[in-house]
Amino acid sequence: MPHAARVYPELKLYLEENLMANLARNLGASEEACWAELSTDGERPDWLPLYVRNVTRGRTRRSGDGGPYNEDFLERTWTGLQKLNTRPELAGALAAQQGSEGLSDRLFGGRVVATLTGRIRAKVTYTQSRNTPFQGLAGDGTKPALFRLVSAGYRVVAFIHDEVLIEFPIDADHTSEANRIDEIMCSAMAEVTGDVPIECGETPLTQVTELRGDIGPEDGVKASFGAKSSLHLLHLVDAPQSLG
Repeated sequence: MPHAARVYPELKLYLEENLMANLARNLGASEEACWAELSTDGERPDWLPLYVRNVTRGRTRRSGDGGPYNEDFLERTWTGLQKLNTRPELAGALAAQQGSEGLSDRLFGGRVVATLTGRIRAKVTYTQSRNTPFQGLAGDGTKPALFRLVSAGYRVVAFIHDEVLIEFPIDADHTSEANRIDEIMCSAMAEVTGDVPIECGETPLTQVTELRGDIGPEDGVKASFGAKSSLHLLHLVDAPQSLG
């Protein structure tokens, strides 16, 4: 079980991966047919799709105890995959019975995932498939926030993944501006997260030479700006008298 699922048991179902369903989809077969062909006793042990994937990766030993796969299992796996396969582009690789990471990815990868906004991402890895609905959604919410900040007249100087950098004059009402930016960003994010609460706040910093070498006292410095639900933004809220 992944560590996150031990800490948050409610995530267990979300983090689980149905490898046999992935294999069935990529072979053009049913999941039931895959279990029937690859299992010897009609059971559906958790280790079977893992072992089959290891074989297609070219591994000859079990990941658990390090023991070698027996010849019968290897033969049954390759023969079964050939029987199940309906994709002409996979026929040659399966007939060769030479596992590789590339072949394994073709058999068990190629997932498709979408954010709540309807943005579709194809051919993702397991990690990407579990991360995209969250961090991808944060990016979807940040983009309209960026547009609104620019439309409101803010001097946006950088946009990094799901972060925004904004400069202020040294004599600006930084508290008022920060509150206004909070409202703009949170309202934009709320449009893509629905009922998920969004909360923002800033942390003033005093160093910007790493960002731009030509910043003067009138420009401002950065402050971190974060929000829950994986939204992370930055804006510049104050400035020192000199940057040395």
